[in-house]
Amino acid sequence: MNNVMSKFLAMGVSLEDIIRRSTVNPAREIRRPELGTLSVGKDADIAVLEEQHGEFGYSDCGVARMEGNLKLVARMTVRAGRILYDPSGLSMVEWEKARPQYFTTPGLGNSKPARADDFPRE
Repeated sequence: MNNVMSKFLAMGVSLEDIIRRSTVNPAREIRRPELGTLSVGKDADIAVLEEQHGEFGYSDCGVARMEGNLKLVARMTVRAGRILYDPSGLSMVEWEKARPQYFTTPGLGNSKPARADDFPRE
């Protein structure tokens, strides 16, 4: 999805329009208005995207290439208060600042590994 969104940026479509066409509009089409937007009382479904600047190439199904200078990269996904995707540790505490339990070796058996925090993650 990020690749397709990046292609539309390369074609000159505004980021605001791309986000709307990737969230609110599809939710409306499948008759799920509670999706695709942040509303009070609803479960949050958030994609944190980074806009990178540089030289990027995009290909299409016709085997043609288009050059662009913007690229959207997924940094984190939050769903219903749980972090589901965070490959670079954006939401995590730096290991040197972790609570003391993090540095304790877990016992044998069914002991859970020590965690730096208690934030719910999948």
